[in-house]
Amino acid sequence: MRAVRMYATGGPEVLKIEDIATPEPGRNEVLIRLRVAAVNRTDLLLREGTMPLAKGLPHTLGMEGAGAVIRGSAGGDARPGDRVLVSGDTLGRVREGTYAEYVLAPNALVLPLPKELRLEDAVGLGMAALAAWQGLIDRADIQPGQTVLIHAASSGVGVIAVQIAKLMGAHVIATTGSDAKADLALQLGADHVINYSKHDFVAPVKRLTRTRGVDAVLDLVGGTVLSRSLECLAPNGTVVAMGMLGGSAVEVNLQHLVPRGVRLLGLNAGALPPYQAADRYRQMLDLVLRQRLFPVIDRVLPLSDAAAAHRILAGRQHFGKILLKT
Repeated sequence: MRAVRMYATGGPEVLKIEDIATPEPGRNEVLIRLRVAAVNRTDLLLREGTMPLAKGLPHTLGMEGAGAVIRGSAGGDARPGDRVLVSGDTLGRVREGTYAEYVLAPNALVLPLPKELRLEDAVGLGMAALAAWQGLIDRADIQPGQTVLIHAASSGVGVIAVQIAKLMGAHVIATTGSDAKADLALQLGADHVINYSKHDFVAPVKRLTRTRGVDAVLDLVGGTVLSRSLECLAPNGTVVAMGMLGGSAVEVNLQHLVPRGVRLLGLNAGALPPYQAADRYRQMLDLVLRQRLFPVIDRVLPLSDAAAAHRILAGRQHFGKILLKT
């Protein structure tokens, strides 16, 4: 089978496509013929060595993909011939990932898909959508009529988060880095979009909320963005921290927390037990089939262009998910 392999950590150039043996499923595993895989920011961190791999090199990245079960254990929900989504943060980190024509996956990470659903749309949701759902619903518990600030609205998480917030009846203020991306975020349903490359977001948020502030912030950046987000909260509001691209060391002014009783919560989206992740995926897939939630796919590249996909993602040249056709 063809697979994208890395023999060392480093830049995108360490990703090489080659032919390797097709693996055989073991106990409680299935072999999946993948048709499409997703590129996630975690893949970049693993490739760079910023996030340590839990296995040795050479290695195949990729946390999620979709295709059909070929053979394997009958202990799970999927059977040979079933179209499935495979998704989990152990893929591509603890075990070989989805940048390949075939992948071995534990039964717990495999979800049968409705036959009406395109494989690209299933992967277009993936772990990014799962993170958005957890951040807004499980952690922030957003309610109809509340106002939500969503950072990095053009990211894989952000494009779904805007839609979920609107489905929950929230008023959405989003941030993104260009006017073109701002227009696309408005098309997704954002009520207001702030171009952070031109404006600091705190003053516009205060103006848009008539100084009250927002009820919840979904922060995918960290660093000073998180610190400034605390200034945007209404009394009893919540910041859900989900990323550290802007830095992990954050200065917190307790004047922005204690007097107003606000909450700062962390979210490790990959830590959700598989059965709970499957439940949330089913709810989101149903929304897609009912055309109430729309996966946003920036582009689909051939498997051999995995290095190019990493460059595009690192350069923030995308709006939504980047996929690899396997």
